[in-house]
Order: sequence, then structure tokens, then C-alpha cells
Amino acid sequence: MLKNKNFDYFCSSKIKKIINQNEKNMKKLLSVVIVAIIIVAVSACGNKKNSPEAVAETFLGHLNKKEYAEAKKLGTENTKQMLDMMESVGTMGTKTEAKDVKIENLKCTTEADKAKCTYKAEGKDETIELVKQDGNWLVDMKKEGGDQTPPPTDQPVDSTAAPK
Repeated sequence: MLKNKNFDYFCSSKIKKIINQNEKNMKKLLSVVIVAIIIVAVSACGNKKNSPEAVAETFLGHLNKKEYAEAKKLGTENTKQMLDMMESVGTMGTKTEAKDVKIENLKCTTEADKAKCTYKAEGKDETIELVKQDGNWLVDMKKEGGDQTPPPTDQPVDSTAAPK
């Protein structure tokens, strides 16, 4: 009978150690699973600040407030040149105050590294284009009226010649 008590005690203490170890392992596993869920949840939200919608809305806000330096940070080289022209024209004439224009119904369609965003401002339908460069969405303003490059000058032009 003594052997049975020792055996029972030995077995129960071993079982208790195993159960305690399993509980510790389960707690560690649960902690790892919780951390993994948090990481997945945060990364699933993505970088909303770098979405076409967020960049377009921020850019338009700076543009409406005439914060050209801030708007340039969100634009391509073409956009920066256009903003420089807008800024220089703005300083030549009378000072106009910055407006707080409400941007409504901003929606972007994205194809590969290009996005086209439509919105309403002061009741007018407007469009703004963005491109993705080095992983960041940037506003890409172009000259209105299409390509305005001069014709090639490889042939001399006779200004006195009558039209054919």
C-alpha cells in the first residue's frame, strides 16, 4: 500500500507540473496570438494618409488656403511648376483672401499607378489626377488645353508667303 501512495504522489506531482507547464505555454501562445491579431488589424487599415483620396483632399485644402509650399509637397514636378506660376500670379495682382472651399463627393478611381479623382467644389464638378511615385501618391497637374509645345522649327517659316 505504501508503494501505491508514493506512486500516486509521484504521478500527481508530475501531472501537476505538466499541467502548470501547459498553462504557461497556453498563456504565451495566447499572448502571441493577440499580438498577431493587433498587427494584422493595424496593417489591414493601411496607410490612409497615402491614399489618393487623402492626398487629393489634403492638397485641395492647402490650395484653397493658398498654402503653396505645403501643396507642393504633395505634387509632382509639373504640379510644383504650376503652383509656382499660380503663386507668382497671385502676388502680382491685388491680394485675394484664401477661401475655405468645401470639397464634396470626393471619389477616386485607381488604375495601376494612376488615379483620377472627381469632386464638387462650389457646385462645380472638378477633376484632379494623381500618380504614384516611389510608393507615394502625388497630384499631377498639367497645363490645360493639352500639349502646348511649339511646332518643330526644322523648316524655315516664310511669314510673307500666302496660305496654300
